[in-house]
Amino acid sequence: MHVLLFPSDSRMLGERIGVVQRDGVVWYFHYDMPMFSHAVCDLASFRMFTSSLCDKGQCKLVEVERAFGVTAISVKRALKQYRQEGPQSFFVSKRPLVVPRVLKGEMLAQVQTLLDAGHPPRSIEDRLGVKADTIRNAIEDGRLHRPKKGGSAGEPVIPLSTQGAREPAPLPWTTR
Repeated sequence: MHVLLFPSDSRMLGERIGVVQRDGVVWYFHYDMPMFSHAVCDLASFRMFTSSLCDKGQCKLVEVERAFGVTAISVKRALKQYRQEGPQSFFVSKRPLVVPRVLKGEMLAQVQTLLDAGHPPRSIEDRLGVKADTIRNAIEDGRLHRPKKGGSAGEPVIPLSTQGAREPAPLPWTTR
């Protein structure tokens, strides 16, 4: 028989597993022994470990839902992923490698020259026939860059205000 020695601020997953959040780290305890920890913002580790607990019968799906305030379908999807693809699947990128088809070699150099001259993507589309969205995607990917506005070259551009900045979304294990 075990004497339950869980901290007062812990949440319970079943009868044996306690969860505590301290200093930006989420700790999982089996009775009084730590069994796993991850950073508060590490969603992949959270999904992997809670799925592993549910798969091994240490806790129920509904207990994870209630303790962390996550949806039932997200817990079910994570458990299905754990069972079909294994724990390593939570830490690999699922985005396929995209090979550029239009902006390669000479065309890439021509578009960059026009961007450096101050032309917006829409006018480059009219001039070269490359879609403006393709140019914007290449800028986001880092294959192209826009010329810096204002200030001399090499100076960091600092926004004047943070008006309109949004609050980050709450993490899945914060209370509702």
